[in-house]
Amino acid sequence: MSAPATGPTTALYDPADTAATFAAQGVSPRTCKALQDALRERLRAHYDHQVAGTPIVAARTALVDDLLRAAWDSLAAAHPAAHGLALIAVGGYGRAQLHPYSDID
Repeated sequence: MSAPATGPTTALYDPADTAATFAAQGVSPRTCKALQDALRERLRAHYDHQVAGTPIVAARTALVDDLLRAAWDSLAAAHPAAHGLALIAVGGYGRAQLHPYSDID
């Protein structure tokens, strides 16, 4: 299943790339981990040249939004009973302030 990536495009993250990866490889834990690892490397390279944290936080938050949305949509498509459930973010992620090594609450 391919899920549309709808997070905001930033200088460090383009949701169209995530959507293309999901379309080619499907939504799976392996695909999500590969996307996270690739973004982490881009963020590290960006930080090495400019230490501003705001673009890094925005890019990571946008990617995780798209990963969770794709996983949730995939679950809902496979399990109709999941349609009445909600996914709620709290903590740094819930505030859209997901730092590079923050956990996702």
